[in-house]
Amino acid sequence: MDAIPTQHVSNAFDFSAFQKLKANVNKAGQEDKTLRAVAEQFESIFIKMALDSMRKASKELESDLFKSSYQDFYQDLYDDQLSLNLANNGGIGLTDALVRYLSQQAGSEQVLNVNNTLKKEQSAQDGQTAFKQLIATLEPYLDDLSEKLGVSRKAILSHAIVETGWGSTNMMKRGHLSNSNQVNLFGSPQRFGLEVNQGSGGGGGFLTVDEAVSHYDTFLEKYLNVNQRDNKIEPGKVKKIADEDFFKFIQSTLYPKEPEKLQQFLTVAKSSLLNGV
Repeated sequence: MDAIPTQHVSNAFDFSAFQKLKANVNKAGQEDKTLRAVAEQFESIFIKMALDSMRKASKELESDLFKSSYQDFYQDLYDDQLSLNLANNGGIGLTDALVRYLSQQAGSEQVLNVNNTLKKEQSAQDGQTAFKQLIATLEPYLDDLSEKLGVSRKAILSHAIVETGWGSTNMMKRGHLSNSNQVNLFGSPQRFGLEVNQGSGGGGGFLTVDEAVSHYDTFLEKYLNVNQRDNKIEPGKVKKIADEDFFKFIQSTLYPKEPEKLQQFLTVAKSSLLNGV
């Protein structure tokens, strides 16, 4: 019978490790190992909440000169990993306390109850991590696209959020991906009028982030050139496009049979999560 690996979940962004832990929850004879593994994750969440509270309190003392949305973003990623490292290495003693308490109780049934609570917490945490990963993936491209196309960073990111479900539907890396994890940050190749074997490995998606962004850039630039010519924009200058106008164009061109997309774009763009983007 397979046992839960003795090593800890060492990477806060390694979703596969959490899935392996969840897959072993119901295996008989593994109650003690399951209890400790779950308790460590519970302690990690508790530590992260404490860190968030302390960070929020310390912001009142920060100088405006050094404030940055990027700093907050990467600080949050660091705190996720720090919380897990602390929990895996003794932490604040919460893991041991939980193990001692629950070991005196009814065993496996109570362990599963604790784990069910953890699953809900972890699901929310996974969603936040996916969104952060989406932002980190697009960050190297946003300024260039925005300046070149005359579209705001927030509008570009809003499109990617709607397409990927806040980053949850795609594994996004700069290198090549397997067919099961292809990149459709702004839509599949077919949406841009490409054949399946153009820009994909035959599975219906782009193989790299660079490739997905490049086709998106080409598609929008073609529209902008026509738009600028029709409106007699001076060569070398880019006309700024209002977010709502951009969303209307994206919906009518890439999602002609999905009129509801327009409202989705507008709603996402107003989200407080995109403040400072």
